[in-house]
Amino acid sequence: MITRDQDGRLDIGLVELGNMDVKIKYNKLFSTFEKMMEEYSNLDHTEKSYDYWVQEKGRYVDFNVVNFYHDIEEDYEDDDWVMQYQNEPGDEGRDEDLPTLTYGKGYSFPTEEAMFGKYFEGLLKDWFEKVYGYNVKTIVSF
Repeated sequence: MITRDQDGRLDIGLVELGNMDVKIKYNKLFSTFEKMMEEYSNLDHTEKSYDYWVQEKGRYVDFNVVNFYHDIEEDYEDDDWVMQYQNEPGDEGRDEDLPTLTYGKGYSFPTEEAMFGKYFEGLLKDWFEKVYGYNVKTIVSF
């Protein structure tokens, strides 16, 4: 559980290690997360507009995003993005959830997800805002 200490700083609640309970400061956890995410800190990114047919709607839908790639030259054609940022609703995404950051669950960050468990998405949000400077309201996984 993420809590605040008496000075208002973020804490992570008690974590069970063997038969001990340990309190971890959020800044220490975030620092560890940042180190693990270094390889994702300089991803190529570009705006992309999607326009495709949806049978259920009986029409084309569209939306605009910023895609983040390991290698834009290789990944752009295959649309093999690591993260996708959306801040305009288009036909996908609800206004109240925007801006969103989407990642592939078990695909984009498998090690980090496994290590940080229920704290992963909150850490990802904070890290993404710090590194790329985009504000995020909602994390979406698929």
